[in-house]
Amino acid sequence: MKRGIILFIVEGPSDQDALAPYITKRLDKLKRGLSIEVMHGDILTEYIENTKSFKVNAQNIKGEIKKIIENHFKSQRVKAEQIQIKDVIEVIYITDTDYCYLKKDKVSLNKKECLNKLFNFNEIEIRKNKIIEFKVIYFSKNLEHILKGSERDFSSEEKKRISLEFGKKAYEEENFFIETFNNENLKIWETYELSYKNIKTCTKRACNMNNFLDELDSLEKIKTMEKNL
Repeated sequence: MKRGIILFIVEGPSDQDALAPYITKRLDKLKRGLSIEVMHGDILTEYIENTKSFKVNAQNIKGEIKKIIENHFKSQRVKAEQIQIKDVIEVIYITDTDYCYLKKDKVSLNKKECLNKLFNFNEIEIRKNKIIEFKVIYFSKNLEHILKGSERDFSSEEKKRISLEFGKKAYEEENFFIETFNNENLKIWETYELSYKNIKTCTKRACNMNNFLDELDSLEKIKTMEKNL
């Protein structure tokens, strides 16, 4: 089994369909792998059944993320792929901001508080003496807003079509993915830290996927240097 697994925790299948083809292709060249946990919803906005309390809040968010990671590697699907938790080198939580920083309703407030916590983690202990990097990639307002430039609410069928089309094109066309997330009409920042800080006041279409792409570029440069030694 290849070592050096990056775990993506995503909200829905559309995220996986759009992102996985290209990123898996890039990581394969680096002898690394991608594993994806699809949550089938936004855990930062879910209520406990029959209550007005949120399942995940700023107080328990770190523990809930750890549970997600642990359960991911206990699943039969992941075991069949012969991926183990010890292989993980980075966890990336991928979410829509839903403009939560610009709203004052209860759901947006909870999401905002949870994101503030996540932005400050930097690393997470996924097992005893196993501490790895942790980052957040976000889409403002959502994935379709980034890919299509539209703020309207798309149907499930439309989301699936958009993500599948994007994923296919990104896999087949070398620079399409990079150009999408470094578009001049998209607000981006040079580092994760700056993106975490500035999304809180940003009113424009924004995303920090470019920071992850910069990571991949750096890894490729290191690999090239090692080959030339």
